[in-house]
Amino acid sequence: MVVGDETLVQKGHVQPLTGANYHLSYNFDARAHLTEAPLNLSGVARQGPELPRLGRSSLRDQVADALETRILDGSFEAGGRLPTEHDLTESFGVSRTVVRDALRLLEARGLVDTRRGAGTVVKATSVDAYSSAVATMLLRSDLTVGDVFAARAALEGQLALVAAKNHTRAHLERVEAALQRFEGAVHDRADVRAIVSGHVDFHTELVLATNLAALEILLRPIQEMMLATSVVAQGADPRDPRSWRVEVHRALLDAVATRDPAAVVAASEKHWSVPLHGKRYKETRRTRLGEMFVSPRDLMAIPGGAASDERRSVRTTSGPQSPAAQ
Repeated sequence: MVVGDETLVQKGHVQPLTGANYHLSYNFDARAHLTEAPLNLSGVARQGPELPRLGRSSLRDQVADALETRILDGSFEAGGRLPTEHDLTESFGVSRTVVRDALRLLEARGLVDTRRGAGTVVKATSVDAYSSAVATMLLRSDLTVGDVFAARAALEGQLALVAAKNHTRAHLERVEAALQRFEGAVHDRADVRAIVSGHVDFHTELVLATNLAALEILLRPIQEMMLATSVVAQGADPRDPRSWRVEVHRALLDAVATRDPAAVVAASEKHWSVPLHGKRYKETRRTRLGEMFVSPRDLMAIPGGAASDERRSVRTTSGPQSPAAQ
């Protein structure tokens, strides 16, 4: 049957609406809609999860949503391949163009990876697409580094209080280990990438010390903000231990360990006092994120890495910022 410019493939006759079959039903406008029962694909020579036949409305989105559902529920496992375009076309009863558009949509959502000659592979669980979307929104906004400083101070200050209440001994040991790596990199005047990585690891472990598993996913973009806002005014030496204020981070960990809310608040305020109110951060706070970073990939890169080097070669409006401990 042909509806508009899409060919809808139907095998056999249209059965009455039941709880056992998906099928297309048509109203007097000849528009199809999707019912909510699974399609029986016993007559199709292939293996794998059953897929529904679709109506004409938003075919690309319906195909993408149906495949996404089966990826998320584990029907299509990470590392495995989706059915071929030909099989998907037959199963859904839509054109190959619709299937290709749907697969592109899934790739944009970070669910699959389409490779020429290898088919479409289901990606392992990742929050990269989520983080990239947040980074894109930050870069397209008028937000400044100071705005992000303020947001981080408010959020991380509250999370430190939760960590003080909920942490276990194992959590504190991981935060301590991260702090020692950070301190060691600073003391050894290691390369900037190693210092920033250690610094971000410390703050990440502190967030995880809240002992709230969902935060590991929900607050992943915070790590990108940590990387993006590890900057000071130009001219500062990123390898100068004084720039990293390791003792302030030590005091914050000690306060969390005591489970004393007042001590945590005081330590958090001291941690953020210089970047939020210090005179030498004045120009940095005014800098728009979009002026400092070229792309979401650049914003999420650890300073000193390849993407960071690319940023420094592209920027022309101001000199490079130097990482520092925020």
